[in-house]
Amino acid sequence: MEQVKISQVAKTLGVSLNSVYRKVKQSEEKLNGHIIKETGVTYVTTEGVDILRGLFAKLTPGETVVNKADTATVCLREI
Repeated sequence: MEQVKISQVAKTLGVSLNSVYRKVKQSEEKLNGHIIKETGVTYVTTEGVDILRGLFAKLTPGETVVNKADTATVCLREI
């Protein structure tokens, strides 16, 4: 199971470190088992990163990060 630091997650998602920590705290139930704390450093599993990506994208039920991007592209084409 691959793990990345919370700071790397923030950089990857283009959000602040505080935003990631806030989202982790708000979504403890969804992220259960995907957050690892070792010697004062917080890590997230790759699955946890995907969960956080979805939470930051504000997906509606049934959407995925991929089909949300597809929907946005279709909307832009219509304009």
